[in-house]
Amino acid sequence: MYIGDWLKFEERNLYCRHAVTILSGQKLVSGTVLGVVTASGKYVAFDGSQGDGRQTAAGILVFDVDASATGTNADTQGTIIARGPATINPNQLTWLAAQTAYVAAALASLLALGIVAGTGE
Repeated sequence: MYIGDWLKFEERNLYCRHAVTILSGQKLVSGTVLGVVTASGKYVAFDGSQGDGRQTAAGILVFDVDASATGTNADTQGTIIARGPATINPNQLTWLAAQTAYVAAALASLLALGIVAGTGE
């Protein structure tokens, strides 16, 4: 997955991007929708079935991140689209398995951040 596959527009000078800490134990690709674990403030793949903060979409990963090692020192820095104005193609985003029921709520959370879902090429 390339950033151009899912990101169709972002404000100039990387205004929409934000550096974040990706929680260890994950290998994520560009376009993965992320949530934040409230207790740690660290980012993880969005999971609408959880209740620890990750059930609210907080951004979209810009570049692949390999934080698959475990342990407190294995957290990894990542860059996300955290705010708008930005336009994304929702059909090209990456989700954890079994998230279909939560996609609409996640896209609504992104819209609240100014990240607009649109399929126009």
